[in-house]
Amino acid sequence: MDYTSASGYATDSSGRRQYVDRDNAAGVQGTYLLAADRNMDRNELVNLVLQAGLTLDGADEAQVAQAVNRLASAAVVSGAGLGKSQGENGYQILPGGTILQWGVALSGTGGVANVQFPIAFPNQCLGLHAGESEADGGWGSGNPTLYSPQKITAGTTTSAGVYSMYWNGSAWVGAVDLGFFWWAWGY
Repeated sequence: MDYTSASGYATDSSGRRQYVDRDNAAGVQGTYLLAADRNMDRNELVNLVLQAGLTLDGADEAQVAQAVNRLASAAVVSGAGLGKSQGENGYQILPGGTILQWGVALSGTGGVANVQFPIAFPNQCLGLHAGESEADGGWGSGNPTLYSPQKITAGTTTSAGVYSMYWNGSAWVGAVDLGFFWWAWGY
């Protein structure tokens, strides 16, 4: 699409070529309408209606609105246009800007792990939850485990700490190489 190129157009303050009404008293000729301008407008609208899967109906004055609603709804359902990465570690950006992220990790020295988010939260991470993923070995056989996010603050955008502990029969201790799933949310 483009703005009109018909004879007699005026350029507005935004730099757009616009039609001008004829005003004989003021000596304004007005813009001559070109078939190409009118056809371009109509063809663009018809293409929109057809892309939405609607049948053209000259009596239905709401078809463009129906087409826009149908195409926008399809985009939201499919996630088209919204960022996503669907893997073991991934994310989904929801309509409105909320971001969900998930992944797997292993606890490190003293039971502490630094979870790196697949993408940075533009503003902040609002929360994180972690849970068991590999309950095997001596620590997993009947020994409960706990996971605690650390330092989720207003500045948390790219990573967060998770503390992993297990009950060894007499005390809670930091667990090394303890596999866990995590998911975080923010905006």
